[in-house]
Amino acid sequence: MFKYTGNIEKIKDAVEMANYKTLCADIVEDVKDSVDYDMSNVNTEYLSAEILMRFDADIMNVEIYYPRYRYSSAMGYYSKSKPNTIHINGYKINSIHIYELVSLLWHEFCHYVDYKLPDGYYANHGSNSSKGKAYTFQYSVNRYVYSYFDYKKETNTYYIPWYKKVLRWFKWMISKLESLL
Repeated sequence: MFKYTGNIEKIKDAVEMANYKTLCADIVEDVKDSVDYDMSNVNTEYLSAEILMRFDADIMNVEIYYPRYRYSSAMGYYSKSKPNTIHINGYKINSIHIYELVSLLWHEFCHYVDYKLPDGYYANHGSNSSKGKAYTFQYSVNRYVYSYFDYKKETNTYYIPWYKKVLRWFKWMISKLESLL
């Protein structure tokens, strides 16, 4: 179960949604019905039982952090040094959809489940890059959360720097002025 004691409404709502029993049950069923995950040596039946047990028994505290580099691409992280804490990047909160926050909470919770596995067993995704990790335990749970809420994440959007937007506007304005002459 997730717990947030701060005052940011979007995170309060995301934590409430992440704590839905039906969401947990759906994730457990999806994990159980899956084929084995990449970068994992644990069967899906055992992982689903671990998720259910940890979700009911353990409390995951949600905290906000602000990275040194403001434009860090990390949305959050889990650390073994604070095993019952999920850290969310405070700079990203307003720029991501609430379902992405719910997905982030579950992704990091899956790292906690991995941490609690017996020695010699693992269900992780290796490095921090998401490339080539689509069928690992954590990224699969992200997809399950998105499908639960029927959320289609926009993957083809890209960031346009402000100066390019200004240049486009000037070009557009010049073309309008030229058409008047």
